[in-house]
Amino acid sequence: MPKRKPRQITRPGLNEKIREVRLAAKMTQRELADAIGHSQAFVHQLESGRTAPNVHHLIAIAEATGHTFAIDAETVIFVE
Repeated sequence: MPKRKPRQITRPGLNEKIREVRLAAKMTQRELADAIGHSQAFVHQLESGRTAPNVHHLIAIAEATGHTFAIDAETVIFVE
């Protein structure tokens, strides 16, 4: 059976939350990108809302910034 690509997670304001947790961790986009194994351009696209993350991206961002996250049908919450 072929592997399924993880579904993108779209929630209002998620891009701003990603930026907020990065800034709270005192990281640049480049530092976060290196920590999660993606390019600085990818992080910029996440923060600008041009690209939606999947659950694997959110886990990596939470781990890299020292946060945990919770997701439900309507929101994503990052917690220190």
